[in-house]
Amino acid sequence: MTAYPATAVPSTTGRAAPTPGDWPPGEPAWPPDPPDPPAPSPRPTGGNVHHTPAVSLAVPRRWVTFDEPAPGVALVARAPRAAPSGFTPELALHTGPVDASSLSDWRTGAMSTLAAQLDALEVEDTDLVDLGAEPAAYTRFSHRLGGLDLMCEQWAWLHDGVGVTLTGTVARADYAAYADLFEDVAATVELSVPAPGSAHPAEARW
Repeated sequence: MTAYPATAVPSTTGRAAPTPGDWPPGEPAWPPDPPDPPAPSPRPTGGNVHHTPAVSLAVPRRWVTFDEPAPGVALVARAPRAAPSGFTPELALHTGPVDASSLSDWRTGAMSTLAAQLDALEVEDTDLVDLGAEPAAYTRFSHRLGGLDLMCEQWAWLHDGVGVTLTGTVARADYAAYADLFEDVAATVELSVPAPGSAHPAEARW
């Protein structure tokens, strides 16, 4: 059963594609330079647009994106600089076939797998949320990476045997500055349905 680890993404050296622009509008970067407090994060309708066979979402401008850096990883997007903790916040989109009868069964097995892969994983919150046409399983969990305590927010969708997860990862010390941003990006996720007779699902954007 595929778990789609939140942070175990192979190196993507040479695959980065920095993109210009500002998000939120009017801000020089996201998040603002310390010691300024983080600005409210609007819905990311003006974010960067990318393409993947089955999923679309918007990511912040100025975030560095890595398209398909590894099997099952559709996208990794990282903030343009490290947060005050020294850790660079990131978003990771994973897709792949799932052998489970329900969204709940898949996520239960997936979190068990992650617990064996990540150091000191602790699930802090779970919920079933409605972000559009497809129900999503939400999980907030923490784990250790080196000397850092990391927080992850993960949304998962199961559609026609394909599992999709969007995971935002940030140091716990910086979590308050990024929680709304991660949620806003998750709200833009759309799953597309393959057209009859097509070799690939319909084109989508993020």
